[in-house]
Amino acid sequence: MKNIFIQKAAIILLSVSILPVTLFAHSGRTDANGGHRDNKNKSGLGGYHYHCGGYPAHLHNNGVCPYSSTSSSTTTSSRTSSTSKSSTSNQKAAMPAYQETTAQFDIDGTYVEIDGIIDNGMTLVEMRPLCDALGIDIEWNSQTSTATCTKGSTVFTLTVGTKSAKLNGNPIALDRSPKLVGNKTVLPARFVIEAIGKTVNYDSVTKVIHVN
Repeated sequence: MKNIFIQKAAIILLSVSILPVTLFAHSGRTDANGGHRDNKNKSGLGGYHYHCGGYPAHLHNNGVCPYSSTSSSTTTSSRTSSTSKSSTSNQKAAMPAYQETTAQFDIDGTYVEIDGIIDNGMTLVEMRPLCDALGIDIEWNSQTSTATCTKGSTVFTLTVGTKSAKLNGNPIALDRSPKLVGNKTVLPARFVIEAIGKTVNYDSVTKVIHVN
């Protein structure tokens, strides 16, 4: 009788030790919903349960995964990070990159070098050094980003970002609008030179702009 009691006790202890393993360790691939069938109910959760995100076997009470909050938080964090990177990338892309250059001028026999940029194949030079070399006075309106240039009886105005100018009150189309690069205004040199009645000739060999 005593031996039978000991055998029953051993069987009960063995069953208890095996139970946690059978609840969580079983074979079988998950389907598209992240779960699979458990016909023998090895998990103790019924004939079907889930392993969403690699979590232990579980049920979706009321159709909601108990681990969804963790998954959602991770996804939201990932999306926020991606949005931030995308925003930074777009900001960098929005900043135009110009090739810096130095234009060489021969103005009535005087050699002058003026810094500028190359904008889509066209050279734009700094406005103030060019006007100073040509003897043109400048009045700058910082509120409208407009320059009023005067030499003798000739007056012309140029506005940053506007592809037109006024010469003695008459509108003139520009090949390229003046731009503000850093804290300096750059513009097409030809318009400024011809506005005061001078001519422009470019020597492609020496790469010098002759102004007469």
